[in-house]
Amino acid sequence: MTTKYSPFYLLHGREMSLTTSDDLKAKISKENTSHSQQLKNLRNSLKSAYKIVKEANKKSHQHNKQLYDRKAKQRIFEIGDLVHL
Repeated sequence: MTTKYSPFYLLHGREMSLTTSDDLKAKISKENTSHSQQLKNLRNSLKSAYKIVKEANKKSHQHNKQLYDRKAKQRIFEIGDLVHL
């Protein structure tokens, strides 16, 4: 299941940008937000992303468990049986 978030975004809070000659120019944000507001926005964005990823991982785990359980055999051991630990 896909989360629509890249690993880079989940780690850094932004999408990775690859540089070209046009990207080497200084970028000035058009928004006039304070540093604390930017941090608050980033925190909320990442919190939402992590929640979606957590749910996707949970669904993926359940699906993989169902696939495993189809082929798993129940084994019954008696006292004194040799087993490999």
